[in-house]
Amino acid sequence: MMIHTDHETDAPEISGMIGGTLRVKPGTKAVISAMINRDLILASGVEADLTGMVQNNVYLNGGTLAGKGLIGGDILQEGKL
Repeated sequence: MMIHTDHETDAPEISGMIGGTLRVKPGTKAVISAMINRDLILASGVEADLTGMVQNNVYLNGGTLAGKGLIGGDILQEGKL
């Protein structure tokens, strides 16, 4: 599945290709195996396991990120709420 715009989700598993930014809703536990062409933005309480790729930055915003995925930019504590 290819999503061409920014997308917000609370799905437990996210895969495919996202042509925009992915925002993960507060309190979500997710395995992210997608290729994200822009940023990954987490919210407070999110527990994400990244096995895919984020081309730009990851914004934690109180969430946590684990896994062995690839990140092309930086992991930032806050931003892009």
